[in-house]
Amino acid sequence: MGATEILYGGRWHPPAGGQSSAVLNPSDGGELARVGRGGEEDVDRAVAAIRFADEAEAVERSPTEPRSASPPGSGPATAGA
Repeated sequence: MGATEILYGGRWHPPAGGQSSAVLNPSDGGELARVGRGGEEDVDRAVAAIRFADEAEAVERSPTEPRSASPPGSGPATAGA
């Protein structure tokens, strides 16, 4: 991770515009660090990463077969009960 990268989608990325901002010490105004400064393109990429993660999670939670495929009480959990 570079000192001026920004985090989205679970990974560090350099800002699309290459900009950074200083983090200032409030007691003396001196620069403590530099951080990445995201722009519109970075926001678009972050939103796309969130949407991708949400869709992937929804697929993982989906049943592999439609719920109506078996009548209630006929699934493996009740077999032989």
